[in-house]
Amino acid sequence: MEKYLFLDFDGVLNTDRYAKRLRKEGIDPFDEFGAMFDPDAISNLKSIVEQTGCKIVLSSTWRNEGIMMMRALWDNRNLPE
Repeated sequence: MEKYLFLDFDGVLNTDRYAKRLRKEGIDPFDEFGAMFDPDAISNLKSIVEQTGCKIVLSSTWRNEGIMMMRALWDNRNLPE
């Protein structure tokens, strides 16, 4: 049986905590794709994917940016397969 993880970005991968930390350090919390993702959240996501072998389904409104942009974001931010 295949496993799926329905993933939202806002509040899950791009957290207020991380954005506040970046601002405090004088770093823009946005890049060419939008809000930066929290490295701890990415680490947790990678762990979940590795442990479960699940496939990720984007439930985020970010998916409306199109498949090419999502692939570029995925590669750029080193997200799990």
